[in-house]
Amino acid sequence: MNVDNEVEYWAGYLKIPKRCFRKPYIKSSSFHDITYVHGFGHGTCNILHYGKELYLFVKSGLKYMRIHSRP
Repeated sequence: MNVDNEVEYWAGYLKIPKRCFRKPYIKSSSFHDITYVHGFGHGTCNILHYGKELYLFVKSGLKYMRIHSRP
């Protein structure tokens, strides 16, 4: 897997700059472990979002659920 090509792919797909990516992790595996006919495609991508607005939205939703789930 060419790391630069995959970062380029995910940056374009997600419409975010390449500088937002951390160092990629490539899992070592042997060919007999691969059961998918065409390999792994572009691999997987994990996303971390650091934003106050989203944090407050999730926090208020959890608080609402906690308050309204009591018997």
